[in-house]
Amino acid sequence: MGFIRNLLRKKKISNAKVTPVEKNKYVIQLLEFLQFLDSLLQTEQYIARSAYRNKFEKYQEVIDFFTVLKNSDMLSSFCQKNEIQEEFMLQAEEKLLHFDQYVELHNDSFIKKTMIEEKGYLDNILKSVDPIFYWMRISGG
Repeated sequence: MGFIRNLLRKKKISNAKVTPVEKNKYVIQLLEFLQFLDSLLQTEQYIARSAYRNKFEKYQEVIDFFTVLKNSDMLSSFCQKNEIQEEFMLQAEEKLLHFDQYVELHNDSFIKKTMIEEKGYLDNILKSVDPIFYWMRISGG
């Protein structure tokens, strides 16, 4: 009898170690949201606020959840329990808090790049209005 009991006890212990930590729904949603924001910043187009504002509203509960964790000094223990690096969570928070600035930098870069690429078109389109006008004068070149 003791042998069977020990065998069953060992089996329970080994099953407990094999079972992975179930992902928290807020972690999953945060990762989805961050993936969306990253893909948006990867696009080769101007990003309007309307392209992402509705997503911020959709994921507001997730943002609030992690804000409460951080403000109550529980983020570290949450990260340990869910096997997430706390540094990743802090970077995610920074991205969410300052996403408008990330978009502004992206848009500035996009506009500068597009102005250079489209210089010939812009110079020629305005020749019919003012033959002396050149786009380089506006763009600073």
